[in-house]
Amino acid sequence: SQGTFFIYVTHLLTITSISFHILSYVFNGDSPMVLTLRYITVPFLTIGICESLYLIIKWLMPRCISVTTGSR
Repeated sequence: SQGTFFIYVTHLLTITSISFHILSYVFNGDSPMVLTLRYITVPFLTIGICESLYLIIKWLMPRCISVTTGSR
């Protein structure tokens, strides 16, 4: 679907690093438990941010998102 392609395109460079920095701020420390918790939650936060961003862009600029995802 279009949402899946949008997540695939946007997640790697920007959203994953944003998610990592957010969770680094929320979960301070370098203990193995904190690092494991961050490792497990980053993908879920990344998908949530990407899906929310997709829905907002789809709502505000439907033509832009259709061109961006290849649905002309």
